[in-house]
Amino acid sequence: MILKGENMNFSKKKSFYVVFIIFLVITIVISGKYVFELKEKYINISENYYNESFVNLVNYMNNIENFLAKLQISKSSNLATESLVQIWKEASLASQNISKLPNTEDDLQNISKFLNQLSDYSYSLSKKTIDGNDLSDEDLKNIKNIHNMSKDIEETLNQMNEELNNGTLSINAGKDISKVEGVEYATNTFIISIPLD
Repeated sequence: MILKGENMNFSKKKSFYVVFIIFLVITIVISGKYVFELKEKYINISENYYNESFVNLVNYMNNIENFLAKLQISKSSNLATESLVQIWKEASLASQNISKLPNTEDDLQNISKFLNQLSDYSYSLSKKTIDGNDLSDEDLKNIKNIHNMSKDIEETLNQMNEELNNGTLSINAGKDISKVEGVEYATNTFIISIPLD
């Protein structure tokens, strides 16, 4: 009789352990699935955020190129001022979107530098034209050079945007934008001393 009680006691313990292990496995599987789904959700949210920032950067760069083209044919200081203020604004907004992208320290540093210099330069020229002064020949020469550089950057960013839309480029993959043909040249050559009158 004692053996039968011990055997039942052992059987109850064994059943308890089996149920406990099954419960533990089910809990781990459910928790793992939940963590995996959270991770996937976070990845999707961050990719959407990066994609939106990149698309905004492309749009601002397209606008900058258009305003630079208009600026070259502007005859009046009022039209020049309008274009310069828009360039200043668009360059600042584009630079803000670069800061939202991953790997901005290395990959987008040159484009960010270009945009910051362009923003400062257009602001100083806008102050000049607000006072009623026309742009000098040197200013127009600089604007033409800047326009050519912005076209190179715009072309590269548009190509990358197309790759992003096709799925061949992922922002999280960390493609080194500064090493893409055209961008390194364009951004490294834009160094203009900005008069601070």
